[in-house]
Amino acid sequence: MSEPNQLAAVVRQVFHVVPERGEGPTMREADVIRQHGEDSPRRESAKALDNDRRWWQISDASFERYPGIFPWLDDQGFRYYLPAYLTWTLKYPDRAQNSAVTRALVQALLLPVQWDKVDACKKRFSLFDLKQAHCIADWLDWRIAEGGPEAEEAQLALERYWQGRR
Repeated sequence: MSEPNQLAAVVRQVFHVVPERGEGPTMREADVIRQHGEDSPRRESAKALDNDRRWWQISDASFERYPGIFPWLDDQGFRYYLPAYLTWTLKYPDRAQNSAVTRALVQALLLPVQWDKVDACKKRFSLFDLKQAHCIADWLDWRIAEGGPEAEEAQLALERYWQGRR
């Protein structure tokens, strides 16, 4: 499946059941942590600005503003935000090509080679059911077919984890 609109419909369908965000860092809060650290006094005010309750309520303008949040999210936040980011890249494929959003998303789906990080990453990835994992693999296939600088990493992400979840 390589048509962005078709794949976006699948994302909406299979990720519709993803629960609310939870108590972990929000999008803006994760960005504050990235820039200023865990103890930043800015965290609370950043968190208060994120008032979405479901992933599809996130403003399209947020994704390009906060592309690299994934390492600072807890597992529930990762599960919550991932379909929103996938959908944005499919909704705006021209903007997603060579964007920081797409690079960060592919990197977030890439199983690391550092042995001390593999188990935590596998635990995070295992939160997705088989339909969701298959959808993620289809998205990676789409990114590979689209080319661009992240295509090689998308291929590695498939090979290291997501291909085995189909």
